Amino acid sequence: MAGRDLEDFRRAFRTGERVTGRVLSRPDARHALVDISGFELLAATDTNPPPGARLTFFIARMHPVVVLREIARAQAPADAPDPRRVAGLLSSLASARTALETRLTSLGLPPAPG
Repeated sequence: MAGRDLEDFRRAFRTGERVTGRVLSRPDARHALVDISGFELLAATDTNPPPGARLTFFIARMHPVVVLREIARAQAPADAPDPRRVAGLLSSLASARTALETRLTSLGLPPAPG
């Protein structure tokens, strides 16, 4: 790793974090040397990105070596909710809260805090 110290990278980032980096070179078909915030690291890749391409990586491990795995652009994390579904749920929640507050007021109770 050239440029900045590996321990600085470990202090700046955490396992499980997603980071974006620029491809500097391709030493082989499965790896890329990437620049992530000034840190040059070797990352596993599933695609064939050209030098200069910007990729997103998952920090799989920090010790004893840093392990970065490419996250394909079209691939959403398994636990990522659909933004349209989230918007619908939030709208439903707001409607339910309004209905509850109206009901509480009609019963002579104070509205819900918050």
